[in-house]
Amino acid sequence: LLNDGTAIVFFMVFYLPLAGQASDINPFFDFLRVSLGGVAIGLTIALMVMFWLKSVFNDALVEITVILAAAYLAFFLAEEIFHVSGVLALFGLGITMASTGKTRISPEVEKFLHEFWELAVYIANTLIFIIVGVIIASRVTFTMTDLFILLLLYAGIHVVRALMIALLYPFMKRSGYGLDKKEAVVLWYGALRGAVALALALIVSSTESLPAGIRDQFLFYTAGLVVLTLLINATTAKLVIDRLKLTTLSPSKAMLINQTYKLLKEEMKQMAGKIQSDRYFKNVNSEALTEFLPSYQEVSCEEIYRHDKMAELRRLVLEKEKASYWDQFEKGLIGPDTVIKLSESISEILDREGKIPLSERTDLESLLRNPAFLKKIQNIPWLMSVYQHTNKNKLMQSYDFGRAFVEAQSNSLKLLEEIAKTLEEHEKDIIKKLEEEISQNLIHGQTFLRNFKKFYPAIYVEFTTRQAIRTMLNHELQKVDELVETGQIELSEAQKMKEDIEERMKRVRQSNKKFAKGASA
Repeated sequence: LLNDGTAIVFFMVFYLPLAGQASDINPFFDFLRVSLGGVAIGLTIALMVMFWLKSVFNDALVEITVILAAAYLAFFLAEEIFHVSGVLALFGLGITMASTGKTRISPEVEKFLHEFWELAVYIANTLIFIIVGVIIASRVTFTMTDLFILLLLYAGIHVVRALMIALLYPFMKRSGYGLDKKEAVVLWYGALRGAVALALALIVSSTESLPAGIRDQFLFYTAGLVVLTLLINATTAKLVIDRLKLTTLSPSKAMLINQTYKLLKEEMKQMAGKIQSDRYFKNVNSEALTEFLPSYQEVSCEEIYRHDKMAELRRLVLEKEKASYWDQFEKGLIGPDTVIKLSESISEILDREGKIPLSERTDLESLLRNPAFLKKIQNIPWLMSVYQHTNKNKLMQSYDFGRAFVEAQSNSLKLLEEIAKTLEEHEKDIIKKLEEEISQNLIHGQTFLRNFKKFYPAIYVEFTTRQAIRTMLNHELQKVDELVETGQIELSEAQKMKEDIEERMKRVRQSNKKFAKGASA
């Protein structure tokens, strides 16, 4: 998106003078004004949207309407009022909503929102291709010379892209995650042209100040490049990736997949035996039943070293931990800031490719540590009360960190129990080592929660009560779904019950009242 947005800004900087709309500002400074101004507007709109969404809970129509209106508002303000890049304004809005803003959207609405935007993008792309096709068919005439020039342009854009990648390769190789030669080849070959190029070509084709012949040629060559890249590059990209062996699994990953296949095959054989022993299935065709048992083809892999297995298992555990945080957020058990920080910490550890023990969590030291001075002021009630009152939001987030961390470690231990079933007996010591690392994390988190309860008993009761209420409401919501599935209630009745449950969830989420013992909720 940033790449397309920057390209559009460059296009407009050079296009406007040709269209008779030149600016008196230096082109370089004009580019900075247009691009940075657009991003700033997008970020501002995103902050307003996030503030607005805080007061909305599980209302798909409202949340989607707000985000859709924000997109059009950002583009309109950028282009018509401030005369900066509307596309980069959308980039600023989109990148903010995809990161921090993601947690401001109700979890139940997020999936529906993604599906809505996927459909909107599909419709927009389809309309652009149809419009360009109709204009070309009705206005543009081309000769064999034009087709020959089109082929030269197709080869030319690949040569230019190759030169740019080669020029920037030393920098890209050493920055971020790095870029090797095989990935550079994919970066070069996967350069598709699509809706953005066609949209810009439509702008040129509708500019009456340009000669008609140039406008038609521009539209024909642009559309031709789009068609060629889609017909050639897009259809053969998988072949290129396979030839470069970029889809080959690591030996440790292949080992885990093969062992999972083996476990599943054995379990399904046992299931087939149980089915045949059932009195209702005694006369089934056993050969036909056996024919439909899983026959997964094992993934070929090279020799696997012990440290590779350990690293791969650590990555699996970390991915599970990250998924646990998002699951807790979707259930309303932790806040948006908590899930973002914890997920980011996991992403940083994943960058180390499983080479460090799971218990080396320096990222959480500052989050799961009670200030040293608390022991000194613990016996001074009024001072502790002032500290708790002024730092309540911070304390709430600290409790969120601790509670979510403990829950995630417990889930990780359950994952290791399942993985252990797929390993050979001589590999079980790897699981024991990982269990020790996770147990250290678990002890660390539980110690923090015990100290939290000791230093802030009233706040501890309030926070745990909120979580208990949300857990109870989640169970009630799940029970309503079960009643619908069993046919005990109708959908209309279930909808009314869900609305009542969600109203109570909203009260718990937005209420400023205390839930400590003796306080009325």
